[in-house]
Parts: sequence; C-alpha cells; structure tokens
Amino acid sequence: MGVAAARFHHHKPGPRGKGVFLSGSALVATMLDAYARGYFPMGDPDDPGALAWYNPDPRGVLPLEGFHVPRTVA
Repeated sequence: MGVAAARFHHHKPGPRGKGVFLSGSALVATMLDAYARGYFPMGDPDDPGALAWYNPDPRGVLPLEGFHVPRTVA
C-alpha cells in the first residue's frame, strides 16, 4: 500500500457536509487512490489552499442504464 493508499485506508465517513481531512495537493496517484476508495475532493471555503476530502455515506450512484447526455450539455 503506497502513501496515497494509506491516507485513505483508515478514515470513516465524515459528518454531513464536512470533509474527512484536508490536503494541500491533488497528485494523480492521490486522486486515483481516493476515487477508488470512494473519496472525492472539494475546495475548502475556510482554507482556500486546501482540499477537503469527502467520503459520503451513503454514496450517490448514477444508474447508467438509459442515461442520456443531451447535446446542449456535451
């Protein structure tokens, strides 16, 4: 398990609307590991230089069967 994997391995979902932890970087390895474990980053309004990492419970799922992206969006 790499450094990025260790970072996301032991955290539980955070309180509603709160990040699990903050990070100052968005390296590719960190991003891929985070997404694979159900985390996603968003800017933190209280700290413009940091990313707040979220792990919602339950996670949102977008069913792809019958999913259509209108031309005006694509």
